[in-house]
Amino acid sequence: MAVTLTSVALVLLGQREGDALLALGPLVSTFLGPSPHLSLSEACALASTSLLDWMWSLSCTSEAGRAAGWRLSDYLRSEPHYYHWQFWKATKVAAERGDLALVSWLVAHFSSCTVSVEVVEAAAKNGHLGVLQFLLEHDAVEAKGARMSRGSLGRTEHRGCKLQPAIENGHSDVGRWLYTHAPHELDAEEIRLAIEASLKVGDMELASFLVPPSERLVDFAYMVDRPEVIEMMLDAGILREDPGAAAASIRRLATSGRLDLMLRIARLHSPPLPPTHVNFDWRNDWFYAAIQACEVGDVETVKWLVQHPLSKGLCETDLMFGRSSEIAHWFCVASGAGQIEAMEFLYEQDLADQID
Repeated sequence: MAVTLTSVALVLLGQREGDALLALGPLVSTFLGPSPHLSLSEACALASTSLLDWMWSLSCTSEAGRAAGWRLSDYLRSEPHYYHWQFWKATKVAAERGDLALVSWLVAHFSSCTVSVEVVEAAAKNGHLGVLQFLLEHDAVEAKGARMSRGSLGRTEHRGCKLQPAIENGHSDVGRWLYTHAPHELDAEEIRLAIEASLKVGDMELASFLVPPSERLVDFAYMVDRPEVIEMMLDAGILREDPGAAAASIRRLATSGRLDLMLRIARLHSPPLPPTHVNFDWRNDWFYAAIQACEVGDVETVKWLVQHPLSKGLCETDLMFGRSSEIAHWFCVASGAGQIEAMEFLYEQDLADQID
């Protein structure tokens, strides 16, 4: 299909015998552009299907049909590897943008190509539900037209598409849609990551929706820092039964301002059993809980952690826990973060003069 730019047509029509000159429109337009170095995937970033039409019209379908001068578009349809590679790159650009018009154009023009799972994930991660719905509906039409067997994935690769990135980016609706409509069964690891992501963003409703019937929501909460999730573990009795999880929860709460919740957890194990080969050693989590509280300047939490019996001698003995004294000392952390009140308290506790 020959393309005449609107600007070219207007100039030609303004000339004497303009109607006759219109036949030169495609030739003049081709001379003006597009750039011979412009790839189709780069053109997609400009969000113009008219530009794609123009580039497509200039591309030849065989090596023999290539123009005398060099341009990328000559290889778009005449070189199979470049053809498939450009489709992959272009669909990913369009999916990331959520440009349904571009996605539709690409799928229609590259009839022998399969939309990769990376493209599906790009749309999902950025919350472009319309693109996902289009791809699934397009596959359904293709499958029906070709009488494909049940279970076929059509022209879009969905297998391996993860729910987790979409949920982590705040697109819970996309995560739920993928779970409901994905044409492949999600494995246990994918479900676990999706539930953890839901808990981390505070979407308890989606997390509960994703939990398999034979399991409990609280069993997916061990790696989540949100206070409400830790409180759920506390209410379920997990933090009473598991001292390691209790200590880790106190560390995770250190920047939350929830001293009340930290106190409730600590009371379950008061006093903590001395560390042995069978008893858990609380001191590492306690040390880094104080580090984090100093960094955010939560003075009440710093006071409780530092004055607790578990903190005795930590600044002398636990500097070997993987950090240098310059970085890990509580006073250094507080001063580095500009937390004056925390520094004053630590100074009053004679914890500033331990620094060489």
